[in-house]
Amino acid sequence: VIVIVVVVIIIFLFIYFFFKAAVEYIKKALELDPQQGEWHFLFGKSLGRIRRVESFTEIPAQEEIEALEKAVELTKNPSFIIFLAQAYREVSFRVYSAHKHDLGLFREKLDKMNIRSFELYK
Repeated sequence: VIVIVVVVIIIFLFIYFFFKAAVEYIKKALELDPQQGEWHFLFGKSLGRIRRVESFTEIPAQEEIEALEKAVELTKNPSFIIFLAQAYREVSFRVYSAHKHDLGLFREKLDKMNIRSFELYK
């Protein structure tokens, strides 16, 4: 059992550092070809993977959402659209969970994110 746990931890760390390195290479690729939607998608996806490892309950950053939005804008790829919808749903859920007892300032933004997510899922 201990060997399995150690192997899982090693794989987990390998994947984490893979995505950290990937972000740097993807940034360079975006500098060379900013109109390539796949690079924007990989950038947003990688940021999301890193975020989930570092703090599973953290709210997705604007940079992550913007990268996914750009990927969808450039490609209209159905897989990218679903990923973006999930990201909006995740933002909404995390904000709601953190502020469910006082949603006043967040209510309108949450409604917009949920509507955007629903539209993307269509």
